[in-house]
Amino acid sequence: GEAERELGTFDQQEAWMELEPEFSALWERIENDPRMVAASREWSSCLADAGYAFNSQEDLWRDLDERMMPIWESQDPFAGMSPPEIDALMEQMTPEEQDAYFQEHSGIPPEMQDQLAELQEYELALARADFDCKKEVGLEDIRFDVQVEYEQEFVEQHGEELSALREAEGR
Repeated sequence: GEAERELGTFDQQEAWMELEPEFSALWERIENDPRMVAASREWSSCLADAGYAFNSQEDLWRDLDERMMPIWESQDPFAGMSPPEIDALMEQMTPEEQDAYFQEHSGIPPEMQDQLAELQEYELALARADFDCKKEVGLEDIRFDVQVEYEQEFVEQHGEELSALREAEGR
């Protein structure tokens, strides 16, 4: 019952899934709007002037994810183990031994601490430049205006489906 309340009934989930391609298309239209394209170019140019070469916000996040990946992987308590090996290891341990195993194999290894500190410094500097460039260009205001425009159009086109979903969810 709790999962159903949180996720909705199958019919609600199915209805959301039917609209998912429309939501994706909405996002594409917002991002490809000429006002957003121009503002994104200005943002990218501003970041380049600050020493960061990104063509899009997605590129920026992808770069951070790639830089962070070795640190995330270093925290994997099952690094180098296959799923059957993991299952076998966990099956032979009591819950207390499993807790101890995770305590012993969690956290960032000492050899990764310097890399993490450098990445944090880079990320903070990038965040400051990103914030300043968004403000200088007015990117967030432009995004808001464009998004509201397209979302209003979306609601007008899909009002019946959205109302039915809202009613089904008890809202």
